Amino acid sequence: MASNSITELTSVVAASEVEIPTATPRTGDISSGETEAPRRRSLSTLPSYEGLDWQRVQGYGVPTDDRKTTSYIFKHGWRLESMKDGSYYWLCKLCYKSKRRGGLYNVSKATSTAGEHLKAIHFIGPDGEIQQSSKKRKLMDLYVNGVDAVSQLKNERACQFEYNEFQALFYSWFVSSNLSFRTVDSKSFRTLLEYLNPRCLRYIPSSTTVSRTLVTLHDKQLGLLTEQLLSAVTRINISFDLWTSGNQLALLGIVTHYIDVSGTPKTLLLSLPRQHGKHSGLNLAETIGASIAE
Repeated sequence: MASNSITELTSVVAASEVEIPTATPRTGDISSGETEAPRRRSLSTLPSYEGLDWQRVQGYGVPTDDRKTTSYIFKHGWRLESMKDGSYYWLCKLCYKSKRRGGLYNVSKATSTAGEHLKAIHFIGPDGEIQQSSKKRKLMDLYVNGVDAVSQLKNERACQFEYNEFQALFYSWFVSSNLSFRTVDSKSFRTLLEYLNPRCLRYIPSSTTVSRTLVTLHDKQLGLLTEQLLSAVTRINISFDLWTSGNQLALLGIVTHYIDVSGTPKTLLLSLPRQHGKHSGLNLAETIGASIAE
């Protein structure tokens, strides 16, 4: 029961693309599926949109405000406005022209994430090109000149680092493997990741950060969990199992079972609270009732 519960939690976290309280969401595909034609406006204060195929960025248009863009990031990307909610985004020209996935960042409040993208992926800073180490330069040259598709892909991955993608993969692995928080403090573990890509070392969280982040992720999933339960067309049945963790904590796995609107049987982890006090029927009922109420 515990294994199934952890697996279900992982699928829910993955379904939300692991929105760590860190940065703006990545976008795998720039197209949003909107059918409305993008708004066009010619403003002298906005960067040129020459070379941008609006069919590839459906759902976005030229910003309708008169805000001046002074940040250096707009020399390397377009400022767009979302037709869905009016938010402003920055689209990386280098990623767009090379048809690389991603490169779209929300800049409504800050441009720091877009700047980090330019620095980490394209080695571009406020003062221009950032000098790379000889090892990284050699890898990038191999990628540009290339010999075969496999080698190109390996070299490209070695020369880039996406913070959001790393965090999503990290927490997905951590939850699905049911690891101890102390795992991330292991020197050998950090040495391994540093060998694969030195840039990720500064982004490996501590055990306390992992603990706080998982609580935050759990809280953010409550809305999604409610929506999924609302899709039930049958009664929602509940099963539970009380077990003891490796650190001697009594945990009560509470799982729901139902059929959704598509006729698919669903099993969803509702909660995994700690069971305090005696393991009597009354105490278990109170814990389960509290989880259902929440």
